[in-house]
Amino acid sequence: MHKVTLDTKIFPLVLKAYKRSEVELELNVENKSENFLWIEITVNVPNLISLSNVKDLSTGLVRLGIFRPGQKKQKKIKIYSHGRTYPDEYVIDWLMLSYDEEAVLFERGEGKLHLRAVDEYSK
Repeated sequence: MHKVTLDTKIFPLVLKAYKRSEVELELNVENKSENFLWIEITVNVPNLISLSNVKDLSTGLVRLGIFRPGQKKQKKIKIYSHGRTYPDEYVIDWLMLSYDEEAVLFERGEGKLHLRAVDEYSK
C-alpha cells in the first residue's frame, strides 16, 4: 500500500479542438506515512496540448513542499488547447516522488490520465 496518495480531477472534462481553451487539473496529495516528506509531481502532456497558454510547454514540475505525517495538500494546474489541437484523446503522464528528511527517495508513484479534445461543431 502506498504511503503517499494522489487523487486527480479534471474540470471541465474536455478541451475544445482547433481553438484556445483550458481545463483545470486538480492534484490532491496525502502523506499517509509517519514521516515528514518532500513531495513533487512531474506532469507531461503531448505536444498538441500545453501547460502554458502562451507557448508550447509539455513538461511541468509541481513542487508541493514538505508534508507533515497525515497532511493533505491540493494544487491546481491548467492544461491548454490551441489552434493545432485536433479532436482526440490525449494521455497525460504524471510521476510523483517523495523524499525523506535525508533527501533519500521514499516512494515513487506514476500514472496516466486521459483528456479528450472535442470539435464543438461536429455532431
